Amino acid sequence: MALVGCGVGLGIAFSVLLLATQNLVVATACIATIACVLCTVIGAVVFRGWQLGSSEAICLMTLTGFSVDYVVHLAHSYMDSGSLAAVERAHDALRTMGVSVFWGMLTSVIAAAVLTMCLLQPLHKFGLFFLLTIIFSYLWSTLFLMPLLATIGPRPLTAAAKVQQAP
Repeated sequence: MALVGCGVGLGIAFSVLLLATQNLVVATACIATIACVLCTVIGAVVFRGWQLGSSEAICLMTLTGFSVDYVVHLAHSYMDSGSLAAVERAHDALRTMGVSVFWGMLTSVIAAAVLTMCLLQPLHKFGLFFLLTIIFSYLWSTLFLMPLLATIGPRPLTAAAKVQQAP
């Protein structure tokens, strides 16, 4: 069920990303980033030696929802940029949303760190899952997604190119 939950979460995330960015390339890059976050968090949990029980399965199913946050904000900001070069669009996205994404990440890390101090095992595990997801989501979105979009991301059509394409 955990894998089905992750798959459904990725499908919903792809739909939301496609609506938010209105671009298939950007939505696909975002889903690849989210998949990397999922694999990294699952790898870290396996490295800790945890077995897949009911609390871990629930955490895995919510993982996709938490990991889409920074990705969608930065991708939407990338698409909103008026710059013509993909690198400049990535810079604009980091300039406009980077600070907000950073502070959102920091407040979530503090909340998750408090949860990891709980004595109840399910809350402790959820806090650790949440902490890992937030940290890896921030790192993957800023250090992987933004350079990826700067390299292969779509560029807006210039005014001259729009005139030439008009029927």
